[in-house]
Amino acid sequence: MHIPRHNGVLICLYSAIIVIYQRMVLPVIDLSHTPEPWYHAIQRCIDACSDIAKSIRVLDRESLENASPLFAHCIFVAARILLGNVVVLCFT
Repeated sequence: MHIPRHNGVLICLYSAIIVIYQRMVLPVIDLSHTPEPWYHAIQRCIDACSDIAKSIRVLDRESLENASPLFAHCIFVAARILLGNVVVLCFT
C-alpha cells in the first residue's frame, strides 16, 4: 500500500503554503519597532495544518508505515507552525 497520489499531492501543497506564509506570520521591519503578527498569514497556516491533518486521517495504518521520509517533513512543518502560532497568539 502507498499514500494515494491525491492525498500526497495535497499534503505537499499544504506544506508549501505553510513554508511560504510562515515568514509573514511575524514580519521583522527593523529593531526600533515591535513587529506585529499578520493574522491572515497565521490563519492561512492554521488552515493548511488542519487540511494536512484531514488528509492524514483518511489514510490507513499501512499507508503511513510505508510512507516516504519526506512525509515526516510535512508533518514536522505543520507541527512547528502550530506551536509557533500558539506562542505568537498567547504573547501578543
